[in-house]
Amino acid sequence: MSKSELTDAQWCFLDLLMRAKQRGIGALNRKEILYNNALPQQVACKLVFGGLLMMAEDIVTEGVQGISITPKGEALYKLKFGGSGTTEMADQTILLPDNSVAAN
Repeated sequence: MSKSELTDAQWCFLDLLMRAKQRGIGALNRKEILYNNALPQQVACKLVFGGLLMMAEDIVTEGVQGISITPKGEALYKLKFGGSGTTEMADQTILLPDNSVAAN
């Protein structure tokens, strides 16, 4: 998918996947996003539904609930946002382990 064809929800979904990957999480569980109390239900549904509509070249499903970003999806994300800079939305949306504490 070209970057101009993605919705805002899909960009946010890619952001979640990138942030998770940076934290050492290979795949996100879509139910974890859908039933998270930090997000209004309508927002969670838009994120997951938008993600599931993305092309298989950008994301891939793993098992029944898992979703991960592909190298092509990473490249698309970096094309729009540059580098590997992600937002902190993922930290507020899903519980990601902070591996930086263990590294010190």
